[in-house]
Amino acid sequence: MYISLHVNSAGRDDIQGIETYCLHPNLFKHENDNAPANFRSSLANLYKQGQRLAQHVHKGILTTAKETGHVCDRKVKQAVTQLLLGANYPGILVELGFLTHPKEAKRLATDTYQEQLAQGMLNGLVTFFDTII
Repeated sequence: MYISLHVNSAGRDDIQGIETYCLHPNLFKHENDNAPANFRSSLANLYKQGQRLAQHVHKGILTTAKETGHVCDRKVKQAVTQLLLGANYPGILVELGFLTHPKEAKRLATDTYQEQLAQGMLNGLVTFFDTII
């Protein structure tokens, strides 16, 4: 699997939260219409696994991050990103917060919060793997 971690920024300082991105087969519906059935099936499975990975990791991060206080859930979203394209395994991109939000930036800079985020990712990964075993 592929997990890309980022911190976000916005043009305003009131935007905050954690969001996770994954690919979805509907994003490529027309491009894959003429592809062989086994290729389309493989892609659909890959995207399904990426969606499941995103859901589990996102939930794990939110659960532990909330121990430090209020955390805005910006949800799991489907988007085409260069970081996720072309991978032969499930991939997600996690935005851990906004550096342009004063309180969130301060929290992101602490060891305690970083450890909570890491623990949340681990919890989400364990749950993901438990569902495929």
